[in-house]
Amino acid sequence: MLRPGLHGSKFRKLSCLHCGLLHISFRLCGWLVHSFDITLARDYDVSLPLPPPPPLRRRVPRPPRLADVRAHPARRRPPAPRRGRRAQAAHRNPPRATGGRSIAADLYLPPNSSNDGDGGEDGRKRLPVLVNWHGSGFVFPLHGTDAYFCTRMARDASLAVLDADYRKAPESPHPAAIDDAEDVLRWLASVAGSAYNLDAGRVAVSGFSAGGHIAAVAATHLKTRLEAESALGLAIPMLLSVYGSADLATDAAAKRAPSPTLRAHPAWILNMFADAWAPDARARTDPTVSPAFADLDAFPATTAFVTCEGDNLRAEMETLAERLEAAAGAGAGNEKRRVHYKMLEGVCHAFDKGIKEENSGSLPWIRREEAYAWAASLLKDTLHPQQ
Repeated sequence: MLRPGLHGSKFRKLSCLHCGLLHISFRLCGWLVHSFDITLARDYDVSLPLPPPPPLRRRVPRPPRLADVRAHPARRRPPAPRRGRRAQAAHRNPPRATGGRSIAADLYLPPNSSNDGDGGEDGRKRLPVLVNWHGSGFVFPLHGTDAYFCTRMARDASLAVLDADYRKAPESPHPAAIDDAEDVLRWLASVAGSAYNLDAGRVAVSGFSAGGHIAAVAATHLKTRLEAESALGLAIPMLLSVYGSADLATDAAAKRAPSPTLRAHPAWILNMFADAWAPDARARTDPTVSPAFADLDAFPATTAFVTCEGDNLRAEMETLAERLEAAAGAGAGNEKRRVHYKMLEGVCHAFDKGIKEENSGSLPWIRREEAYAWAASLLKDTLHPQQ
């Protein structure tokens, strides 16, 4: 229900005005956001060479039709030892909607990978794939800020990472981002055997903050739909959510960080994000809006949640993990489900973004390395079960 004092169109106009002002500031300073992404890549120092500043974004077509996709030779710098590398290629395809839209995505390949996007199957071992969605509060254009995470997962878990963008609210509220996630997964399934020799039968989904929310919908609602289409050959055995959310039906004022000494999001900004992405409060119990309301049987066999001590969203993710664990313990076909939960002490939401070289050894740096190593280990165990 709408909160007291804010009703109907007046409320929606106010919400759009707030998000619109934030959006305008980001559009006017878009070059700062891009520079921020490059700065991250230059400032990290964890004894691991990071990718060079991002090239032009790879375009993922909407929707995927294999017969209509034309792949061009990948353009990339030669890979350096012990580093994930970002590849780019161009694909053209009729858009899902009018206007010729496409979806930006960066593809990261592990070092020394022979998957060069030249098409065809020549006996090369297919790479499992991690599809990642960045944090944004559903409104901020921050695609590319997970570059370090994607590089680490490609290198440490020996897989391809597709870091995909999605449309933002309030211009494109729910279900636009979910539709984009579906299109990315369909595209991946359609080109898996030919482009970069990817394995559509071993696909994990991950996301940070709002991206974790989208990943949870992809791992439940979209997974159920797409795996039922046997012709796609798509299988999603794992969900990784990093300080994500799952419940927009609960007012943010009731979401309090367990540690009052750590900085948490103000309730008003969480409500604004929710109002921008899902303006109809009555629909927020829909599992495609709030994956906490999804059927527990719909979740993949492996689920992993990372939360932060100073995060308002910690409690709802803990509750979801506990429910999944209880369902696994109760049997009913859930005995093989593995639920992993990790709470990071002393840090807040988005603690891992913007860590610079001079911060090496700081608590956020330590927690980031701890979380990323944990995630890579789970991904490797799930997607490379024979190794």
